[in-house]
Amino acid sequence: MKRKVVIFGLIAAMVLSIGCGKDTNVVGSTNASADSKAASTSKLDEVSYKGNSISLSSKPADMVASVGEPDEKFENDNVVDASGKSNKLTIYKYENDGLIIQTQGEGDSEEIATIIINSENAVLGNGIKLGASEEAVKAAYGEPIDDGQHVSEGCGGVTYTYEDENTTETFAFVDGKLSNVSIYNKKYECEC
Repeated sequence: MKRKVVIFGLIAAMVLSIGCGKDTNVVGSTNASADSKAASTSKLDEVSYKGNSISLSSKPADMVASVGEPDEKFENDNVVDASGKSNKLTIYKYENDGLIIQTQGEGDSEEIATIIINSENAVLGNGIKLGASEEAVKAAYGEPIDDGQHVSEGCGGVTYTYEDENTTETFAFVDGKLSNVSIYNKKYECEC
């Protein structure tokens, strides 16, 4: 009997040492409360890409200086922004669409409007990266509001949306794993 208890104890220790549910697509820990609707609103727009910090408040010129020149860059001068005025749109593409930064304006008035993450080299401010589970995102951001707008299903997956007064962040999951993150500056969102 004593031998069986020791064997079961060893098996339990081995299971715990394997990781027992630890999501390897989360860097560090996620200390958000599970019942808050947007537990990390202060971190909604923070991204680390290959060790360089990017956020919606980053100046595009500073972003290019730290991250490097994009693989592709597209510019369009005839874009009408959310307020109805004509504005310049620039798209910076890195890593074969792994990271896409869209800006509006030019010169000193150029601002980051959207950050789209499809790269495993990008980590959100709270440690979430592509491949993370739905549970890991909920642990970091809280349970999304299930009102049809913040949780949507379709195309083989589910999308969670979190927002604060300045930022909207969407998490797209396929087969329970994070496949895409989009971060939007509400200043440039259209009311479609």
